[in-house]
Amino acid sequence: MPRVAVLDDKGLLIGSKQKSKLAKGDVECGDLPCDGSHRLIDGAFWPVGRGRGKPRNPPVSPYQALAQLIRSVENGAPVPQECTAWADWYDEFGGKR
Repeated sequence: MPRVAVLDDKGLLIGSKQKSKLAKGDVECGDLPCDGSHRLIDGAFWPVGRGRGKPRNPPVSPYQALAQLIRSVENGAPVPQECTAWADWYDEFGGKR
């Protein structure tokens, strides 16, 4: 199944979805990290800041991370990557902007 990119309003890769079939406008992100360290420019992903460090903005909102975590616990699924990315961001920046 293709892994489709979830982008923020600045074109940063902040998440992904598994889809059985690509729709018009979907962009595959392969195995890139969904931590905001890559930006979609002209149909290709480019590292932000030469791929070093994490952005100061969280990869997803705490509400999105919490909702995804609750659903994964309900379904007995592994913790979603977006939740881990948010926790890593919080550990690094202490929730400060």
